[in-house]
Amino acid sequence: MKPVKLLTLILYVFAFTSSFMAEAADTTKSVSRGSQIILQKHGGRYPNKRPNAPSRQIIVCAYDGDAITMSFVLPEGLCDIYITDLNTGQTILYNVDSSDLSAVFIVGDIEESSIEVITEYGNSYSGILSDEEI
Repeated sequence: MKPVKLLTLILYVFAFTSSFMAEAADTTKSVSRGSQIILQKHGGRYPNKRPNAPSRQIIVCAYDGDAITMSFVLPEGLCDIYITDLNTGQTILYNVDSSDLSAVFIVGDIEESSIEVITEYGNSYSGILSDEEI
């Protein structure tokens, strides 16, 4: 009887946490004004090293219609932030220091744009921002 209860508990915990993971994955889609996305890691210094623990770094990118605020969980040194307008292909480069764990820069009104962050430590993060409703 105890193994059945334990198995039921494990399945319940798994089902409960997987719904949170599904919601977190949806945040990488295009966002509207006044909302935010979490940038996804897509490269780093040691991409082939095994075993590889997941990064604890989370970069939240918030666009309020005029400015972008980047929040870092861990400092990664100086960062190059590339914002590319997906309609025109125009790219703007911003340099920020992530040691403050937060950076704000004025970008004005932007259309759907890709954001790529390349850190001093060699890691790369990216996502898509949009000013249209989902």
